[in-house]
Amino acid sequence: MSDWAATELQYADLGDVRRKKRLIRLVSDLAAQQERQHTPGIRRLGSDPSRL
Repeated sequence: MSDWAATELQYADLGDVRRKKRLIRLVSDLAAQQERQHTPGIRRLGSDPSRL
C-alpha cells in the first residue's frame, strides 16, 4: 500500500474501515499502473528532440 495514498485518503469516511482500505489499495494500484504505462512513452519522447 502506498503511503501517499493512505495520507491523501486518511479522512475519507466511507462508513466502514474495510471500504477505506480497499479504496486506498485501489488508488495506489491505479497510480502504479499509470506510472508503468507512461514511463516508456516519456523515455521515447525524451530521446527524440523533434517531438518536443
